[in-house]
Amino acid sequence: MTTLQHATVSLVAAAWLATIPGITTAMVGTRLPRPATDGSVSWAETGFVQITPVGGGFGMYVPLLSPVVQVDCWATQSNSDLPPLAKADALAMTVAWAAVENVGIETELVLRDGYVGARVMSAYLLDVPRPLYADPSDYARYTMHLAMNWVES
Repeated sequence: MTTLQHATVSLVAAAWLATIPGITTAMVGTRLPRPATDGSVSWAETGFVQITPVGGGFGMYVPLLSPVVQVDCWATQSNSDLPPLAKADALAMTVAWAAVENVGIETELVLRDGYVGARVMSAYLLDVPRPLYADPSDYARYTMHLAMNWVES
């Protein structure tokens, strides 16, 4: 019998984000994918959602996790030095509205092999998406903080 690992905040956040229409598992991760050797960016067409756990806690008497996750929505465009802010903003608002509309809430999330599943009870924004301009590249980036409540299933 194989012992499964506990679900992690990053895995659950990524799986929940992938339940949002228009966002796939290939578009979500903890790090931006590296450009190809020719300099092309695999996510240039779709954008990319980067997740970073930044806080939260565990339930004191119940097995409920309540993490806060920083969500960064990235966009770039080929053959241009101008960051596509509108594209990154649209991706961020897709995530924001999914939280408002309770997309994927109470859905059994299948995590990667070797991990138990999870069920998100709630996901809500702690702030509105806002642009970050400090990136020296031609990438556009919007950031926000998402609070989640979930249990293992």
